[in-house]
Amino acid sequence: MARLDALACVLALQPLFPLVYSQFLTPLTERQVFRVGEVQKIQYRTKLTEYTIAIWQQALAGGAANLGPVVVRATNGPEKEFDWLVQLSGFDLDVSNVFFFWLKEGGLENVGSTQVQSMASAYFNVTDEPLPSTSSSTAFSSTITSSSSSSSTSSSSSSSTSSTLSTASPTAAANPLTATTNQGETTASNTSSESSEGGGLPVAAQAGIAVGAAIVGLTAIVCGILWFRYLRKQQRMLVKLQQQLYSQPPDAADMEMWKLQIPPGAAQNYPFGLGHDTRPAELG
Repeated sequence: MARLDALACVLALQPLFPLVYSQFLTPLTERQVFRVGEVQKIQYRTKLTEYTIAIWQQALAGGAANLGPVVVRATNGPEKEFDWLVQLSGFDLDVSNVFFFWLKEGGLENVGSTQVQSMASAYFNVTDEPLPSTSSSTAFSSTITSSSSSSSTSSSSSSSTSSTLSTASPTAAANPLTATTNQGETTASNTSSESSEGGGLPVAAQAGIAVGAAIVGLTAIVCGILWFRYLRKQQRMLVKLQQQLYSQPPDAADMEMWKLQIPPGAAQNYPFGLGHDTRPAELG
């Protein structure tokens, strides 16, 4: 009995299976914007073999929609996509710019019916504003025009300058002294520019190298003098210490220790000249 009830439920829901497997993949749910003149690829999936897809204009206030033209009519489906040329098809964007596609089972007689299996796409917006590339191309063309005008202006100014020079040349010829002076100044300026553009080092670089070499040499000389003075000072301190060491006689304890170390019968030579002569021994 339970199996019969389950079978009856499956048979009752069988007409709804194509609707369950129907879905629009594009437009997306993020409210895409389509521009008039573009070609958009609309993708969907369905198990229906005979159906129509029409475009509808949604009212901004909601609760109503206006039927537009049929964009797809399938009689031996199912299909999965179609290319749609975005166009207004008599719709007024001032009324609403929100649209959607509505797939309905059957032929053209069921386009406006609500009693057949159907599925609707996500809402999308339609605009008739120009593409951004149009404005960028206009800006590019204006840039080219301005560049060409500036080039023509520069060429005209160069031609006027050349004409001025050609007009001034007879005056220089009429005054040989002035012409000679100007020629000399021009030669001197060319010579100075050639010397500055030569392969040698600039004057500032040469001066910097000379100053650096002088500083290094002076530093080496000063270091040598200081080292020599340090060595002389150390030598004087060493000589002074030696003089102090030999000028002071040993105390009684040191003498006793020294006597104990001398074997019996050995000659007793006192260090530092001690004995009959108590004067300190001479260095060297």
